[in-house]
Amino acid sequence: MNIYLHVEISVRELDSKLLLATLAAARGHEVIVSDMESIIKGIDKKVLAPGIFHTKSITPSENKIARHESLIKKGFKITSIDEEAGLDIDGYEEFSNSRYSDQTIQQTSAVFGWGEEDVESLKKIYAKHESKIHKTGSPRADLWKPLFSDYWKNFENKPKKPFLLVSSNLTFANYMRPLHESIKNQTRAGYYERYPWLLEYH
Repeated sequence: MNIYLHVEISVRELDSKLLLATLAAARGHEVIVSDMESIIKGIDKKVLAPGIFHTKSITPSENKIARHESLIKKGFKITSIDEEAGLDIDGYEEFSNSRYSDQTIQQTSAVFGWGEEDVESLKKIYAKHESKIHKTGSPRADLWKPLFSDYWKNFENKPKKPFLLVSSNLTFANYMRPLHESIKNQTRAGYYERYPWLLEYH
């Protein structure tokens, strides 16, 4: 089987996608780990044959829906695990409604979840697609296991004592893109249409 693993933000996703690629290749699959543009270009030029396109989210934006529809017509299957995970939100209902839809789940062959809370929320809200939603955990979290300690041993200034990581979600305040561009992107993706209060929040 041909498997295409979409990487959006390499510092966030590349290590875990390489783990998936290694495991899949060891089972005899042909795997490409790449950015969206390169994968789509290869498909459009008929250099890349149909297979599984595993993406980092199925947010119901017009562009993404159209892209996935085009891939399905070319014989691809769509799978996804949301890289943003919704871990910084209290409860998963808002996340489930803003990052998924009946239409985008309908387009997939499988949707994978980080844990019980997100998976159960998705199954409740999108009950007719329950059989497609699977609790697998994230390969990003798998890389935290002691098994992979050697993988990180070249990490400089590794703390020698236990430490506390405080994760903040300040992408609108300190992202490389100006705020007005982020707002435009959110508008194009339909977030403010689905959640009118979100614009004031941002």
